[in-house]
Amino acid sequence: MGRRAVSNGPWRVAFVGEMGQAFTREIFLGVASFTRQHAVPWSLHLAEVHNHRLLRAEIASADAVLGTVLTRLLPRLTEPAGLPLVNLSSFGVRLARVSVTTDNEAIGRMAATYLLERGLRTFAVLRLPGRDVLDARKAAFRRTVEAAGRVCHDLDLKLAGERRDADALAAQTRDLPRPFGLYCRTDAVAFRVLPVLERAGLRIPEDIAVVGTDNDEMLCETSRPPLTSIELAVDRLGHRAAAILLDWLRGRPPPDGVERIPPLTVVERKSTGLWAVEDDLVARALDRIETEPLGSFHVGALARDLGVVRRTLDRRFQAVLGRTPAQEIRRRQVARACQLLLETDWPVTRVALACGMENPEHLSRFMRAHTGESPTGYRDKRRLA
Repeated sequence: MGRRAVSNGPWRVAFVGEMGQAFTREIFLGVASFTRQHAVPWSLHLAEVHNHRLLRAEIASADAVLGTVLTRLLPRLTEPAGLPLVNLSSFGVRLARVSVTTDNEAIGRMAATYLLERGLRTFAVLRLPGRDVLDARKAAFRRTVEAAGRVCHDLDLKLAGERRDADALAAQTRDLPRPFGLYCRTDAVAFRVLPVLERAGLRIPEDIAVVGTDNDEMLCETSRPPLTSIELAVDRLGHRAAAILLDWLRGRPPPDGVERIPPLTVVERKSTGLWAVEDDLVARALDRIETEPLGSFHVGALARDLGVVRRTLDRRFQAVLGRTPAQEIRRRQVARACQLLLETDWPVTRVALACGMENPEHLSRFMRAHTGESPTGYRDKRRLA
C-alpha cells in the first residue's frame, strides 16, 4: 500500500509540477478545492520536477504523489516505496499505473466542429518539430474535418525565428483558399504563431480563423487579435485525481489505466470573428442572429427584414451551411445555455429565459437534441463533484 498503513490520515501529499504554468496551477486549485470541500486530512506540498535533489527529499517524506509532469524518475522513486502515484499529465500515461488526463481526442473534435459550423471549407494544423501525445488533438481534428468531406493541410513550423517562419508559412499557404481554419494544440503555440501569420501577410480572421486550446486568459486576451480557445475542465481534473487518491489511501484499489476528462466549451474571441460564407444574404442573416438578443425575433421576421420570404432564406441557408436559420438560432441558444450552466448557479428556468426560450421544457428538449443530456445532467457531469 504505502509507507503508512491504511488509515484515515493525516497524510502528506507531494504535488509535483511546474507551478509557473497556468494549467498546473488550475489543477492544484482543483485539488485544493476538493480538499476543502471534503475536509480531507492531508497536507499538500509543492515539489518542482526539475530540482531532483529537492524532489527526492519531498517524495521521501510523502505518503502519496500527484504529478502534473511525469518523468521516469517519479515511478522509480514511488514504486519501491509503494507510494500511491496519480498522474495528471498526458505525457505520463505510459509511465503511471493510474492517470487522469484531458481527453485530447474530444478536444480536437470540438475544435473541428466549431470551425466547420463557422462555414469554413479548408483547414490546417501546425506540424512542429518532434512528436508528442498532444498530436492526438491534431489527429482527431483532422479526422473530424475529413469526415465532413473537407480537406486538412499540414503547415510546417520549424521555430527558426519569426522572419524565417513567416516566409515558410507564406509559401505554404499561398494557394490555400481563403478563409481557412487553423487549429493550434495549445494556446502557447497559437500565441507564438499569430504574429508569424501576420508577418506572412495573413489577416486574422479575414484570411485565417485560429483556434487554440487551454483558454489561458493571459495568452488569449493579450494576443493580437484575442484568441478563440477550447476551455478545458482542469479544475474537475484536479478534483477527480484527488478523489481517486483519497480512496487509494483509504484502502480502495484505484482504477487502473487512464480516465479522460472532456473539454468544456469553445470560448469565442476575435480570432474567429468571421463567417466564411460567400452568400451575402446568409452572411447578413448570420450577423443578425449573432448580434441580436437570443429569442428576440423569429425566422419569418428575420426574412422580411432582409427582403426575402422565409422559404428563400431557408433554402439559401441549407445550401451554404447545411442547416436552416431556425436550427442556427437553436444552436446558438444551446451554446449559450451550456455556457451559463457551467459559469453560473442559476436555476434552469432562469437559464432558459436568458437564452430566449419560453420555458425550461423547451431548453431541455433542445439540449437533449444537441448534447444528448438534460440541462441538469450537463451541468452535473462537468461541474465539480
